[in-house]
Amino acid sequence: MVKKILIIEDDRILLETASKFLTDEGYAVFKARDGVEGIKTAEKELPDLIFCDIYMPVVDGYEVFAKLQSNYSTSQIPFIFLTSKSDKEDIRHGMNLGADDYITKPFNVDELKKTIITRLEKFEKNIRLSEMKYRVLFELSGDAIFIVKPPHGEIVDANRTSTEMLGFTKEELLKKNYTDLLTGNEYQKSLRHWEKGNKKESLSNIETTITSKTGYRIPVLIRLTNIEINKEWMILLIVRNITEIREKEHALKESEERHRELVENTGEGLGVVDVDEVFTYANPAACEFFGLSYDELMGKNLMEFVDPAGREEIRRQTGLRKTGEKSIYELNVIRPDGERRWIVVTATPRCDTDGNFIATFGIFRDITKRKLYEKELIISKEKAEESDRLKTSILANISHELRTPLNGILGFAEILREELKDTDYSTMAENIHASGRRLMLTLNSIITLSQLESGRVSINLRDISLQDVIGSVVKSMQSLADEKQITISSMGIRPMSIQTDEHLLKQLLRQILDNSIKFTERGGVTIETTRVTEPFQEWSVIRISDTGIGIAKDYFELIFQEFRQVSEGFGREYQGSGIGLTICKKIIDLLKGRITLESQECIGSAFSIWLPCEPEPPSTEKEAPEKQLYRVETKRPRRSSEKLPLALLVEDNKVNKDLTEYFLRSACKMEHALNGETCLVMAKAKQYAIILMDINLGSGKTGIETVRELRKLPGYEKIPIIAVTGYAMANDKEKLLEEGCTHYIPKPFDQATLLGVVEQALSAGI
Repeated sequence: MVKKILIIEDDRILLETASKFLTDEGYAVFKARDGVEGIKTAEKELPDLIFCDIYMPVVDGYEVFAKLQSNYSTSQIPFIFLTSKSDKEDIRHGMNLGADDYITKPFNVDELKKTIITRLEKFEKNIRLSEMKYRVLFELSGDAIFIVKPPHGEIVDANRTSTEMLGFTKEELLKKNYTDLLTGNEYQKSLRHWEKGNKKESLSNIETTITSKTGYRIPVLIRLTNIEINKEWMILLIVRNITEIREKEHALKESEERHRELVENTGEGLGVVDVDEVFTYANPAACEFFGLSYDELMGKNLMEFVDPAGREEIRRQTGLRKTGEKSIYELNVIRPDGERRWIVVTATPRCDTDGNFIATFGIFRDITKRKLYEKELIISKEKAEESDRLKTSILANISHELRTPLNGILGFAEILREELKDTDYSTMAENIHASGRRLMLTLNSIITLSQLESGRVSINLRDISLQDVIGSVVKSMQSLADEKQITISSMGIRPMSIQTDEHLLKQLLRQILDNSIKFTERGGVTIETTRVTEPFQEWSVIRISDTGIGIAKDYFELIFQEFRQVSEGFGREYQGSGIGLTICKKIIDLLKGRITLESQECIGSAFSIWLPCEPEPPSTEKEAPEKQLYRVETKRPRRSSEKLPLALLVEDNKVNKDLTEYFLRSACKMEHALNGETCLVMAKAKQYAIILMDINLGSGKTGIETVRELRKLPGYEKIPIIAVTGYAMANDKEKLLEEGCTHYIPKPFDQATLLGVVEQALSAGI
């Protein structure tokens, strides 16, 4: 057979010279004057060898080579570059692209002839090797393979598997037409494709039967594709025996039939998906879950009903099935109508007799209602938490914004009350102070109630002295009793230790004492303690009785409700928010105790606080005598003005700045910084003995940020820093102490309290 050679060269003389030489040598020569014409000629004629100039207008040789390499029909043709230059970069680039060789122009005819012979021999050798590999694969394939010649379908080759499958010899098969063996007519499409010129089209996985020599019809899957062999189009027919698969499917079908009646009448969904997640069975309940009839559901992939976020879990679960593992998992199903259903899937692997995995058996239980309920609970919980966060934030801001101005009101009212000599003005100052204190008590009560209701109050149990706690609370309430000219006395207060939360207990005692003092106009309030033993429990009881207006029994329950009083409406006799006893009830519940009430109208009331305690050990000591509780003045060391410590007040509110400086005029030399940045500059320039730090300093650094920076300065690692702030919510004190402050005082404060904290900080030797 004459070998065909294509020359692509834009130099006409060189093109004709090379063409004549090759024609004289017995080759069939095709010529092209540019790259575009060369590509078309190569694809049409399929030459045995191509020579191509590198430098050509429009499409150069490199582009021609790349185009032909991308075409399956021309990719194997030997390709040799022609170049008039000996530039090594051109040669190296062409060879790197994958060209077979190159020849420089003007070329030597002997060199050209030798190159052609060498490349054609190598090409033929590669073809023979390829044919040998093809023959090995052809013969060793587990599928029956036939090579068929169109248009009539004569079998021109068949492998060993085909003879074993059908019982014919190879010679017998080569005398047959493949349409004699196959039933059905799907394969006829391949011939029609070929006749229409669609030689690259193929048909895959056509299920039919093929007839053996004995007449037995074997179930098979066939694939037909057109291939080119020795430049002639043929049909490649691959036949796979699926008898074993069909037998297993039949056995599975019989097994399913035996159980179908039971399965289809159960209320739970039952289904089977194959290894590709395709439904092969579903009972009526399962079909209802997925919103389709049985016929509509069969053949559909489970992945179609799962959103992308859940598909990876399905793949993971299928991987578990392949290892033989059973599991239970939740699945969110999206039905065709858009409705979402949640189901619990109990997935069990199905294996053949050899232990190979072909399917997953699933039991589906609808949990949509439960999921919706859970979602509603989560939403409700999130709303409640957000409401609680908002409420806490609002209360914190309200607390700060009210305490800051109240600090000025109460502080300067206290100063005016003490300094004014005029009786009328002094009385006015006293009224201002009393009104501000009443507002402060209401604010404290509202915030305390909010903290208790939100569950943000933590319990800190430790052993405390009941005698000391009562004495401390009575001392703080003494001024209220003095103003009303009533007494606070004690009876039977003896040393007694219990384990409880000291802070909450003090709040509880203050609320009840405040209530007793408010409703008592004559006489006084008495406090006594006793121990009561009940079956399985020992109690420490604090009894607070008064000679006030008393409470009718009908109102015993009402007074513990929020914002309720015996006297209500526009004509009520006593002021107050009506939440004091509500706070008491919530605190005693936290302390796992109880409150009892005894009262008679116009005679008085007695509240008893019952706190759980351990049995008291035997003691030979005599009980401590009764004693009157009274106010104890705090003694402070006197300092000369020359020896007063230097203090720095960081405060952006002028009223509070003036008040603090006045209160501490006899205790410190005071300097002032308006903000955190100024504070740091002053601290670097001068050593202060103590710093009083407001926390909310407006724009710029906060008090907390300023404290952190101060602690990094030499000489300020252990200097007392008092947090003076309107933030007085639960845990605010602990947070500020953790951030580097050594002491804490909430606004509003009186002079005695502020002086006490400052003296304590200075004398601590920190």
